[in-house]
Amino acid sequence: MTEIKRQLREWGADPDTAIERMMNDEKFYRKMLKKFAEEDELCELGIIAREDPKEGFRIAHNLKGTARTLGLTPLYNAVCDVVEDLREEPRDTLEKDLERFADQRERYLRILGL
Repeated sequence: MTEIKRQLREWGADPDTAIERMMNDEKFYRKMLKKFAEEDELCELGIIAREDPKEGFRIAHNLKGTARTLGLTPLYNAVCDVVEDLREEPRDTLEKDLERFADQRERYLRILGL
């Protein structure tokens, strides 16, 4: 876990605060990191957001909350932009923001070795 925490910190995440939120249970935190990484919606957000912006908004909003809880600041920041792009009618910046989200998602998955 120490190596994962180091890589998360280098990426700009805040695993220490997230672990504190989880009553200092690093094992539980690691389990939640892995579970979040395996969420289908994490990988399918771009497809869903393009096909059904309202559903994309709902999913992005859920991902935003989980990313924040887990201290995944770079992913959180990227998905916040997607949420705002989808809040009403999709904005012109949606594609750019979905790309940034996908890049941050891939960095997160690499840190976990997935």
